[in-house]
Amino acid sequence: MKKIVLNELQARKLMGDIINEQHEQSFVQEVKFYIYYHNVKYNGYEVDDITCNNASVKFLIELEYRTYGIKGATITIIGGTTDIELNIVYFDPNIDDTKEEILPLKINWDEVKTEKDDTIGWIGIGDEVTLELMNDETGNIIIKEILVPINSI
Repeated sequence: MKKIVLNELQARKLMGDIINEQHEQSFVQEVKFYIYYHNVKYNGYEVDDITCNNASVKFLIELEYRTYGIKGATITIIGGTTDIELNIVYFDPNIDDTKEEILPLKINWDEVKTEKDDTIGWIGIGDEVTLELMNDETGNIIIKEILVPINSI
């Protein structure tokens, strides 16, 4: 049997890594955003289409332990990127054609709503997150609701 000699810093890092691996229950899912934009206007004009890039969403799975095994698994603390760019296509009657613009948008993950989805084949979140958009009182596009499908036991 070989011995491994570690200095104090190496030993602390190794022990920290082992502890994190044993207790780390955070996961990351690459998601596509389904954007619901009914009656949303941009620069005062009706929007024809809104798309954006995929993003990574991080979440935790909390396990509920019993002496006989695991009773349940709950999805908690869902979060991700705080900034996305919307690609907005709208019809501008002044030029009698569509225009396309990029709009940066902030996401507040504190207000996430979840929806049980048994069709997800794993314990975690689904790969499509719904962003419902609306206009605020000044006409800016904001997020009204973030809906994340989850599957837990």
